[in-house]
Amino acid sequence: MKRIIALLLGVLILLGAFAGCGKKKDKEESVIDQEDRIAPSETIPPEKMKTDDDFFGTYKNDDYTLTIEAGEGGLMVFRIRSKTLERTCTEWTFSGYYSEESSLVNYTGAVKDLITFDKTGKEKTRETEYDNGAGRIIFKDTKHLTWKSSSDDLVGSGEFERIK
Repeated sequence: MKRIIALLLGVLILLGAFAGCGKKKDKEESVIDQEDRIAPSETIPPEKMKTDDDFFGTYKNDDYTLTIEAGEGGLMVFRIRSKTLERTCTEWTFSGYYSEESSLVNYTGAVKDLITFDKTGKEKTRETEYDNGAGRIIFKDTKHLTWKSSSDDLVGSGEFERIK
């Protein structure tokens, strides 16, 4: 009888040890589709690059404001800011070339900053969280676009509508 109890306890200990060896999930699965993940080496060939003036301006959704400006050499420069909550916001800055063939901009080297403001609304501190982000801007037309970040799981929608 003692042997059976000892054997059962040994089996239970082994089961407990093996159960603890499984994979842990530190956070929920990413909402980014695998096809939308950008490899850092992915580029658009120069003959496919174009900057389209029709896309410059300000876009907005419930959670973010996105501005597009002209950069040097045909680059499109993007700045995205989250809503300011409790005197803080997040800002992403990146640039890339527009592909007329696919109506998108792939980017790498995005900088993500956490910004805090004082009581008057002036910028108080800016802390860089990373400077190697990647993602994609997909233009549906000149008034609508989608932002997909391979570096962040975005809060809210990545769908934007042009306001200016």
